[in-house]
This record gives sequence, C-alpha cells and structure tokens, in this order.
Amino acid sequence: MFYDKVWDIHERFYCAAERYHNIDAHVHDCVELIYVIKGRMRFTSNGKSYEIGGNQVMAISSYIPHSVDSTITDGTFESIIVMIPRRYILEYSEILDGNSFEKPFFDDPDGSILRVFRLLRDIGGNDRPRSIDAPFAFLDAFPGRRESAVNHTVLLLLSLVLSKCGLKPKPRSTIHVVGAIEYITSNFRDELTVAGIAKALLVNQQRLSSEFREGMGMSVGEYISRLRISEAARILLNDEDATVEVAAMQSGFGSTRSFLRDFRREKGCTPTEFRNRNKASDRDKNDIRSREAQYK
Repeated sequence: MFYDKVWDIHERFYCAAERYHNIDAHVHDCVELIYVIKGRMRFTSNGKSYEIGGNQVMAISSYIPHSVDSTITDGTFESIIVMIPRRYILEYSEILDGNSFEKPFFDDPDGSILRVFRLLRDIGGNDRPRSIDAPFAFLDAFPGRRESAVNHTVLLLLSLVLSKCGLKPKPRSTIHVVGAIEYITSNFRDELTVAGIAKALLVNQQRLSSEFREGMGMSVGEYISRLRISEAARILLNDEDATVEVAAMQSGFGSTRSFLRDFRREKGCTPTEFRNRNKASDRDKNDIRSREAQYK
C-alpha cells in the first residue's frame, strides 16, 4: 500500500511488534529502527536495495527516502519497529540532520540489541501488555516517569545503533528529493509537472528527475500517480456515494480515462472491483468477529 501521508511526520514515539511491514517509498522526520526477529525483509534507500533476515537491524535516519517490504518472506515474519521523533533525541539531532547511517543494517548475533528493543517495548510500546502483572506496570501510575524511562532507553538504543552503523554526510540530492515530496504531497490535487516542481524548488528539471529516480526508485510522474491513486482508493472506500468520476477529480486526475488506466495498472483491477472486493473483505472480517464473540 502507499502511505496515506507520504510526508509522514511522527510527533509521537512508536514501538510495537509487527508481523507485516510493506510500505512504498516515503520519508519522515524521525529515526526508524527495525529489528527482524524471523523471516526476511527488503528495503530500498537511495536507489540501493538490501535484504535483511533474523537477528539483523535496519536503521534509517530522518529525511531519507526509503521503502520496506516483508512480503518476500516465505513463512512467518516477526519484527519490532521503533519510530523515534526528534524531541526524544535532541542530543543527536544536529549530527543526524546532516548525516545518515553509513551502514544501513547490522547483525546482532548474541541478541544483546534485541534485549534493548524488547525492554523499550515493555516500557513504552504501543502494544505492551496492560495487565497489573505486566512488566513495568507500576509506571502506569507515573506517566512522567514512564516517558522518562522511554527517553533514557531510546538514547541507549540509539547510541548502540550509532556505534554499529556509523555516520556519513547525507547526499545533497536528498534535499531536492525531500523538497519535491513535500511539494507534491501539498499540491497533488492540482495540475503538476516536473518543470513546475523544479521551478518551485529552484533546481534544474533534469537534475531533479535524475535525483528523484535515484532516491525513490521511480519517476516523479509515477510518484504523483501513486499518491493520487492512494487518495482515490481512500475516497472510494470511505465515501459510498462517491462515483468513480468524483474519486478521479478529487484525487487530482485530469480525466477519468487516465484515472482508470493508472488505477488498473497499480491495483490490478478497476475502481469498482476494488471497492467491491474491500467491502466483501470487511464483511468477512465482521462475520469472523461475530462468530468469535459467540464463543467468549
């Protein structure tokens, strides 16, 4: 799926176990750390693809375009994902703003880094157990102390990651790519051209096109189309009265014909088929929940 907000600003700390992680090219202003426990995952950053497996850690600095895909796994995929907003790492913000991790991933053969990930999840994970006998349950009575404990553990984890990955200057092309993403995300409902985006960013059109493809693994036009299709899909699923023509218009497509062509190419079906399939999927999920409730 494509991020609903590709310019993804994480204001809150996030830590949770994930059994599925598949997100197209995007950027955000937080540091992202993923510990793969089981299975394999592919991630692409600055035009390079990597595959990591069990007991390996992926590290992505802020404002670095990247995508992740766990669907390459044959069998079980388990991971812990940590998203660290800037306010948790003010001590490191200056060096991280101008640099990225030199090594995008590293091994954890003895599981020592995994223990820190799990500790962080137990202390402040979004999916941590909430029972009175859960680890660190006593911190529920002291929200300020829980956040302080999370902050200290985040700094410990980040210092360990930095010691493993090192730092290197971010390429200047990142500035143009991130600027283009921000501009597109704010204006994708309007008519957009590479020339117009390049003019707004005060950068050469050919240079922007080249740097964008290298950083995102797709052209500027493909990126705009994917973002518009993601918005159209959201409209189709959330507004039962919205016609195909309305979804096309509100998501920035100049014609219904181009919308239908691009939608089928991206989703493998027509907009109507997409809506009907997802409605059927929702009904199946509700039926399963109802049957489960009968046995509780």
